[in-house]
This record gives sequence, structure tokens and C-alpha cells, in this order.
Amino acid sequence: ETIVNEKFSKKQKKFQSINQTQKQVLDLKVKKVREHNKKTEEKIYQIRNAKQCEQEERIKRSNDAEKKNLRFIHEKHQREKARVDNVLSFYRERELNFEKKRQMEIQEKI
Repeated sequence: ETIVNEKFSKKQKKFQSINQTQKQVLDLKVKKVREHNKKTEEKIYQIRNAKQCEQEERIKRSNDAEKKNLRFIHEKHQREKARVDNVLSFYRERELNFEKKRQMEIQEKI
């Protein structure tokens, strides 16, 4: 019985040793997988961040182009308004001169 117990004890220690080794191997594999996952998450974050920065840059360029376009339209509108004001002032002055001539003609008749 003692011999059987010793053999059993030896086998049990052997299996415990094998189990310990397998556990260490599995722990290393888990550690490697976690490190790989962490690196992958960092890469994903970097890619997302780069895409977001790129999108923000596109929006900024679009907004700058829109501002430039609006500025151009505003300047064009201002030039058109100035031209119309010049034409109106020319006709007002012409009308005033005509009115003055008419008044002078009326004065001369009187």
C-alpha cells in the first residue's frame, strides 16, 4: 500500500508539474494575446484619430472655400450697388438740372 501511495504521489506530482507548466504556457499566451489586442486597439485609435483629423481638415477647407465664395459674392454685390448708386445719382443730378432750367425759364417768362 505504501508503494502504491508513493507511485500515486509521484504521478500526482508529475501531473501537477505538467499542469503548472501548461498553466504558465497558457498565461504567456494570454499575455501575448492581450498585448496584441492592446496594440491593435492603439492602431485603431490612431487610424480613427487620423480619419477624424482628415475630416476636420476637409470641413475647414470647405468652410474656408465657402467664406471666400461669400466674400467674393459680397464684393460683387458691393460693386453692383456702387454702380447702381452712380447711375441713380447721375439721373438725379440730371433731373435737378432739368428742374433748375425749367424754373429759370418760368422766372424769365414772368
